[in-house]
Amino acid sequence: MRTKHRPGHTPRSGLLLLPLLVLFWLSPPASAEDWVYRVKPGDTLWDLAGEYLKPGIRWQRLQRHNHIGNPRQLPPGTSLHFPLQWLQQEPAVASVTAVAGTATYRPADGQPAQPVIEGMQLQVGAMLQTAAQGSLSLKFADGSRMQLRSNSELHLDRMSRYGRKGMSDTRMRLQRGRINNDVAPQKGGNASFIVETPSATSSVRGTQFRIDAATGSTDTEVLHGSVMVEAAGPGTVLPEGMGASVALGQTTPPRAQQLLPAPDLSAIDKRYLAGETKLQWTPLEGATGYRLLLSTDPDFRTTQLDTTVVTAGIDLRDLPEGDYHLLLSGIKQSLEGREARAAFVVDATPKPPFVLSPQPGSAVYSPLALAWAQSDGASAYRYQIASDEDFSSIVLEADGIADTRVVLPDQLAPGSYYWRVAGLDEQGQRGPYGDPVGFRLRDGNATLDMNVNAAREVSFHWNAEKDAQGYEFQLSRYHDFRVIKEARQVDKPSVTLGKLAPGNWYVRARALDAGGGNGEFPPAQKIRVPWGFFSSAPWHP
Repeated sequence: MRTKHRPGHTPRSGLLLLPLLVLFWLSPPASAEDWVYRVKPGDTLWDLAGEYLKPGIRWQRLQRHNHIGNPRQLPPGTSLHFPLQWLQQEPAVASVTAVAGTATYRPADGQPAQPVIEGMQLQVGAMLQTAAQGSLSLKFADGSRMQLRSNSELHLDRMSRYGRKGMSDTRMRLQRGRINNDVAPQKGGNASFIVETPSATSSVRGTQFRIDAATGSTDTEVLHGSVMVEAAGPGTVLPEGMGASVALGQTTPPRAQQLLPAPDLSAIDKRYLAGETKLQWTPLEGATGYRLLLSTDPDFRTTQLDTTVVTAGIDLRDLPEGDYHLLLSGIKQSLEGREARAAFVVDATPKPPFVLSPQPGSAVYSPLALAWAQSDGASAYRYQIASDEDFSSIVLEADGIADTRVVLPDQLAPGSYYWRVAGLDEQGQRGPYGDPVGFRLRDGNATLDMNVNAAREVSFHWNAEKDAQGYEFQLSRYHDFRVIKEARQVDKPSVTLGKLAPGNWYVRARALDAGGGNGEFPPAQKIRVPWGFFSSAPWHP
């Protein structure tokens, strides 16, 4: 059925649409002095006025400012404009979400510096400092996050919030050091997140960027979004993947430079052994160095290591066992490029066995015997002997040894060596080696020459040892020397005894060291003094 309309009569459905049309067509354009709010389902003017407007400013003024005909119908998705001077304004705080190393803060009231503690809330005017390898992370009222890196100083100059959930105004001053920022999208045309340094000002509205305030210059690097960088003169907008260096007193616009791409970390292993961690990556073309961050936190709220290197690798042998996350970027003309991430574990199982013999600095005689304690989780062992402490020149090694002691054949010449031992698990996977143990190997096959004169006085002579500070001589009737008949310390490799009774004797001698690392005696020699034997000629048992 077709409906007829009388001239000048507006249908009822048209009346219902009229307030919506008025709302859409008469909403004023955004003003630089307005905060713009996007209407959500269920919003009403009186609720929004109570949440965001100062006391005494009624919702009707907000209705007139936005030319709203029917305050009961606010279509979701439309924009409401709040004049800034009408908004409630209250101080905001910054929450400390993580701390590592040494970090302190000094309140605005001039109280002495205090340690920064995770969970504390910082007020406007606080000054933060981090020491070498110290770091902390902050969360601001709008959800933005910032990490203050090592050797840095930051001043929280302004932290304000308009309304309980509205626009925020955050301004800080990086006096020295480096920060990483992840800024939440700012609500409203006047929302701000501004970082000042001695030579530049950076303002953002939702981005990821880094700032380094060095002596005489400031580097800004944009990883996502865009950043306005200003010096004493005109500013420059840096888009994603660009950076700029601003010198102190610079009056020309900052020059945007392309950041280096992320390095290739495919060569980073998933597992390293404690005491042996050495990271290597593919050299990045154009990079004059690298910035390396290491953290146990995948979000890098704190760092265990923050350093730069000039080569495509770093020695981390002192890194304790644990799970680690790596963040690496190339450096070109002081600007750090895009970041690459990798994760790895430092494993210390099976634990290195305790060495028993030879002990550090000791002198031992061939045949060489290595001994160590049982290690939990180890089903077999591997040892190495090298001529240098770095084990770049390995002279002897063996794998899959089930026992905790091994006697080596006479394969090593007398000299100075290092040895170490590691455990193997049931799958044959090696754990970390223990610390290198230095020792000196002496000739255990040297013969003690014996002379007997007519008075039946016995003399023993043996080869001199290099660097020996003296010698210790022992005589016994027993091969295990459980009862020692004669023990002497002499300066030279010889000793003269009184008369010896006929029969079997056991003798041995070892060199003495200045440091006390005398080591074990060499194998004993058995001699026999015959009845009625008188001679001054050399006699060899």
